[in-house]
Amino acid sequence: MSGGGLALVIAAVAVLAVGAAGSAEAQLMDKKSGSADTTPPTFTARAIDTGTIEVTFSEAVRGLVSSPQWKVRGTEAPSIGSTPESGTNYMALTGTKLYIEARVEYDERPLVEFTPPPTPTLVDAAGNAVAAATVTAANKIAPLIEWAETTSTSTVMVTFREPVAGTTSTNDWTVGGSPPALLRANGLESTEIELSEATTLTLVTATRMEPDSGTTVTYTPPGTAGLADTVPPSAPPHETANPMAAHQRYAYDRTAPTPTAAFANARTITLTFDEALQNPGSIAGLAYTVTVPDGDDADGDPDTVSISSSLYDERSRTLALTLAADAAPGVMHTVLLPASALADSQHNVVSLPVPPIARPVPANDAAPTFTARTLDTELVEVNFDMPVSGAVSASQWSVDGSAAASLHAARGSETEAASLSGATSLYLVTGTLEPGAAPKVAFAPPEAPTLASAAGHAVAAATVTATDRIPPTIALVEKRSPTVVVVSLSETLRGTTSAGDWRIDGSAPASLRAGLGTQRVAADASTLLRGMDALVLTAEAALAQGSMPTVKYAPAASPIRLLADAAGNALEPATVRPPAPAAFTARTVNATLIEVTFASPVTGAVSASQWTVAGAVASSLLETRASTSPATSLSGATALYIVTFAMEPDSRPLVAFTPPAAPTLADAAGNTVAAATVMAADAIAPAITGATATSKVVVYITFSEDVAGMTAASEWTVDGVSPASLLARHPWEREVRGVSYVDGTVPGFLSGRYDQPPSATASASGAIALWLYMPRPLAPDSTPTVVYSPAMGAAGLADTVTHEAPSHETATPMRSQSLVASDGIDPSLDASAPPSFTGTSLVVTFDEEIVVPSGTTLTATHEDSSTVSAVPTGQ
Repeated sequence: MSGGGLALVIAAVAVLAVGAAGSAEAQLMDKKSGSADTTPPTFTARAIDTGTIEVTFSEAVRGLVSSPQWKVRGTEAPSIGSTPESGTNYMALTGTKLYIEARVEYDERPLVEFTPPPTPTLVDAAGNAVAAATVTAANKIAPLIEWAETTSTSTVMVTFREPVAGTTSTNDWTVGGSPPALLRANGLESTEIELSEATTLTLVTATRMEPDSGTTVTYTPPGTAGLADTVPPSAPPHETANPMAAHQRYAYDRTAPTPTAAFANARTITLTFDEALQNPGSIAGLAYTVTVPDGDDADGDPDTVSISSSLYDERSRTLALTLAADAAPGVMHTVLLPASALADSQHNVVSLPVPPIARPVPANDAAPTFTARTLDTELVEVNFDMPVSGAVSASQWSVDGSAAASLHAARGSETEAASLSGATSLYLVTGTLEPGAAPKVAFAPPEAPTLASAAGHAVAAATVTATDRIPPTIALVEKRSPTVVVVSLSETLRGTTSAGDWRIDGSAPASLRAGLGTQRVAADASTLLRGMDALVLTAEAALAQGSMPTVKYAPAASPIRLLADAAGNALEPATVRPPAPAAFTARTVNATLIEVTFASPVTGAVSASQWTVAGAVASSLLETRASTSPATSLSGATALYIVTFAMEPDSRPLVAFTPPAAPTLADAAGNTVAAATVMAADAIAPAITGATATSKVVVYITFSEDVAGMTAASEWTVDGVSPASLLARHPWEREVRGVSYVDGTVPGFLSGRYDQPPSATASASGAIALWLYMPRPLAPDSTPTVVYSPAMGAAGLADTVTHEAPSHETATPMRSQSLVASDGIDPSLDASAPPSFTGTSLVVTFDEEIVVPSGTTLTATHEDSSTVSAVPTGQ
């Protein structure tokens, strides 16, 4: 409020407390003998929690006491108080309790020492002083469950913070909300168990727990005595056992994964783990061993069976080991896992041996069965568990509901098969499958079955899910800037790679990063992919203008650097050249308009349905920016404008063109504009999106996007006045609040990296905000107008061009603009009208109008630290 303030009148209240300890008038007589009380007070101590010791005096005492007078384990107490929550170094004590701040361990009984001053100040009602003494504190801290962990899929072990004793039953506990079936301790197992000096207890659950998750353990003491800590002989006589109170503890997963082995077919052993494993991309490349009992060499040692390949499927948690030859039926095969190499997400290592398995001996009355796996995007392999013969037809087989296009007896064969003879596999040519597909493969035999085993048992109708064996590929290579190349992958991959695994036009990149928003990694380091479908490679030097570089992937031999999909299929070495440049480029013009520029003039019919922006069909097309009606055709045009949805600042959407089956848009030579997808350059100018007067001398400016460049105080005005200095704020700098300003001067500014004072010019490099420091204070309750006017000929502020931006993008300058700032200045006391007393009222004047809700109580603090509180009585 200008020209005056609002006065609050608070009725003053004075409270004075006076007392003296040990005065002559306070002498008391012993009630029993009638003689004067000359017995000095004594005290005991007990630890009531891990941070507090309670001192109890034998009778009420009063007087001054300080924290240096008390020691715990020989160390002065940091603070003392009349309650466990209070804390001070010096206080007047009245009563029988004193609380000392001290760190106390569970089951600890520290020495507590009191040393009075030369002239005692702590006395009883008769003036008898508390003498110097050292006592052992009793332990009154209740025991707790310090740790809980799963030890198998049916057991949880709890560890107590100190030894406990007593009787407990399954009714006192829950695991994941349900009571356990049994308790186990000291070699005993029962629904009720007696503990003595126990530090652990195992809870046996009634149902199986998931192996890859923790659970919650709850203890609820029974109505009668339950578990409690123990009282050793060395404890002080006033100590008693502390019962364990009801509480919960999270039980962490400490259950190692368990593998189950089986023969999938004559030469494939599968290990299925009961939970997910960490680093799935490197599992297939580890060293595994398969052995059988000692054979012809008779050396007494198991014989090793050759493994031709291994694959890990992350989705089914299955490791498939393919042997070099069919396994003999009935012979026990043992899989040996690499030591300490396989673990779950909680680092629980697979340590159990894999039980030996044998390939089943086919029964003469068993019917053949089959499995399936994808080999590429158009080929599925079907494997039978025993040789089969007979007539076959592609019409009998379907993949995801669609009939197979053709059927072949061997991979790569051009001839369709009409029959099989003693075959264990066949191949189905199908429609295009997506990378990572696991289609349903179905077989429907004719009414009179023709495909059967040697024993005459027909292959029955069945549907199986094919295993994904389609290897991932490099789907696309794009040059995004003179030094940045983006490699798009056909599916998300996991694993580790380094810049040394890649080449851009024959040279290793300077750095790489996984995905489009992760941290850059140097050439001599490696990066871990966790479900990424793109890599960004940065070249050592700028690539030739207009060049389309060749990207080569040649991974090191180490299996740790294996990039693989969720099914364990590795990314094979490859050399890929990016596609030829599109016949057009694109850039954003404003929030709803994109300009398409053709490489040469084009003519022909156009339709909004042929163009998409970030996957959304265009709203309409315009021939020029000034057009008022939609365009349906172009004639010798070099540009086209797409009206689309509202885009965010700093957007670079993908613009796609899909011509009709009979192309209509072509250049003068008749070359049609081909289908293409390009990234639009960002040409939307940055804007001021917010302005706030945060104090009487500071205005805080925010931008629609990160800005860069130089700006000067002379380019800004606040209500017509240029700031004295300014300072840019970047994302890596923390915001500073509560900075004080005296007489309009501005202190140094503390950023996240260095002390940086404001100045007449500011250099922004991806700045997100700007502080304007005014030469004189703003009026209270200000909503000033902020104006930005870049100097003529100066570069000024502009948006930033990211590494992923298309090569034709340039920085867009910020134009002249203005914005009304909001009032963020807190009201304060009016310096020209200091608080004053009027009779018994305190008058306080503020520098602007404030609102005090009805019934609000205000508190004033006197210089002697006393306080008065009252409800405002006038304005």
